Amino acid sequence: MITRAPFCCSLSIIFVITAWSHALAQSPPVRDVPARSIPVPETVSPQLQRIIGAPVSPNWNVFPKTAAEWKVQVDAAAAEAARRLPALREQLRVAIEPQTINGARAYVLTPRDVPAENRNRLLIHVHGGCYVSNPGESGTSEATMMAGFGRFKVISVDYRMPPEAYFPAAIEDTIAVLKAAHSMVPARNVGLFGSSAGGGLTLATVLKAKQDGLPLPGAIAPGRPPFWRALPIGTTAAGPGPTNHEALGDPPGASRSIGDVARPAGLEPTTFRSAT
Repeated sequence: MITRAPFCCSLSIIFVITAWSHALAQSPPVRDVPARSIPVPETVSPQLQRIIGAPVSPNWNVFPKTAAEWKVQVDAAAAEAARRLPALREQLRVAIEPQTINGARAYVLTPRDVPAENRNRLLIHVHGGCYVSNPGESGTSEATMMAGFGRFKVISVDYRMPPEAYFPAAIEDTIAVLKAAHSMVPARNVGLFGSSAGGGLTLATVLKAKQDGLPLPGAIAPGRPPFWRALPIGTTAAGPGPTNHEALGDPPGASRSIGDVARPAGLEPTTFRSAT
């Protein structure tokens, strides 16, 4: 007697596998999410509510294709940012002075009233901007607020960026200012800080200073550094710059922790901020 059950079962399995393979070969479907209005949170200050509720930049998804196009976009954003800074400095009673410090461009932000305990202290600021934005005065807003609210003298490094210069120019400029700061105040009285790309450069600068045997700052505050594990530090003429491991000459597979930065040669304290 001939039974057909095993044969039919085999055909069913082949059909299922074929259909499954065909489904995998097709492009995955796209899910459309309807636009919606998101209310400004009530749990933040009125000042932050105004920032959150401001209109989205019309260029948020515009990505220039050439260096010339990038420069036009960067310069336009910088001009708009710089336009708002005089009012901020007036509100916080901070003066600004452009300088060249040890060959590096910088802006010195000085509060009108520096308390006695801060007169022998100096902060060095490294601005953010994806390693390519916020040139000149436009990169000094964070430094202005630190000078005004903290009542410290702050040097904001106007480091070189593409297409003017590529990695490691930004680190070289920050190191140049750090060296100059040692002739102004004791190294233990120097603080180094920055957010986003400035946070990444804060960490990279400290590691470079440690590598070169330079006196280290008394404190650092890297805010939201974007590169720590494997992202590039800045940009080279050929594309993305090296990762922090490559820049420091680490062998393949090497692993560094925040402790390598936070506690080199007794460096304390460190304020490390992250964000999503």
